[in-house]
Amino acid sequence: MTTTDIVQMTLVRPLSMTFTEPIVLAIDLYMGLIYAILYSYFESYPIVYGMASMGKTGYGWKLGVSSLPFASLLVGAVIAYVAYCIRNR
Repeated sequence: MTTTDIVQMTLVRPLSMTFTEPIVLAIDLYMGLIYAILYSYFESYPIVYGMASMGKTGYGWKLGVSSLPFASLLVGAVIAYVAYCIRNR
């Protein structure tokens, strides 16, 4: 397999499918929206739970404690992974 074949397979083909297949474009846009929403949720945790920002106070948790809501995402991901593994046994 040459470098040209690898570039063709990994870069050119997905881009051409994105712009020639409407369903692929729709799924790409939908996934972009989902990632943007998740990003905004993750970025808002320190603002909501942290100390004062720009004169407004959140819940007033210290830096270490205000990161704890991220742990709930980890616990949920582990539970989902275990459930997935059990279901696909």
